[in-house]
This record gives sequence, C-alpha cells and structure tokens, in this order.
Amino acid sequence: TPLDAAALAALADAAPAIVDLNLANTELDDAALASIGNLPTVTHLRLARNRLTDATLADLAALPALEHLNLYGNAGITDSGLAALAKSGTLREAFLWQTAVTPDGAARLREQRPGLVVDIGTPTTAAQ
Repeated sequence: TPLDAAALAALADAAPAIVDLNLANTELDDAALASIGNLPTVTHLRLARNRLTDATLADLAALPALEHLNLYGNAGITDSGLAALAKSGTLREAFLWQTAVTPDGAARLREQRPGLVVDIGTPTTAAQ
C-alpha cells in the first residue's frame, strides 16, 4: 500500500520513538523516505520492494542505532552505493537480495566492515 503525505507526516512526527519500522511494499522512493526525517532510535528498518536507490544509502548509514537493514527488491541499490553503508558503525546485517549488488560488491563491503553480515540471497555470499 502506498504511503500518502499524511502517513509520511505521521511517521516523521513519531520518528524519535520508532525502534522497529517496516515500510516494505509502500512504493517509497528516496524523496519520500527522506521526508520521514531522522530515525534516531530505529534499530530494524525493513524497506523491501520499494523504489530506493543508492542516493538514500548515506542517510541510512548515518542512522545512529541502525543494526538491521532490509533493502530486498530495490533494484536501484548497486555496488556503487555500498561505500556509504560501510560507514555505518552500528549496522550488523544488510539484506540486499534482488538488488543490483553483485557478489564482488558484497565481498568488498564485508572487507570494509568485518563482522557485517551482507546477504545478497545466494548461499556462497550470505556468510561473513
């Protein structure tokens, strides 16, 4: 179900109190996600099957408590954007299946962030 402006505004108002947020299948693009604003306490963020691109990854990586990020099915997420995710000091798991992330890109992210689980949906690349 797409989120309308009122729903995005409500999320923005509640942002400081959100810990676990599931926005899968809501037709979010980078601008709509940015309109929610900072999510200072979110630890789990599910953004599967939306229209997000690499442009949003720096903002996601800057979330101070984010540990689990699911970007499954966002075709605009590529190897180029992974450098931004590498800068997150709190991220422990990144789910990137059915994106444009390649096994080589996932391996580079793992090298940059040892201990980060990067899952692109294949058995050989899901391990650390």
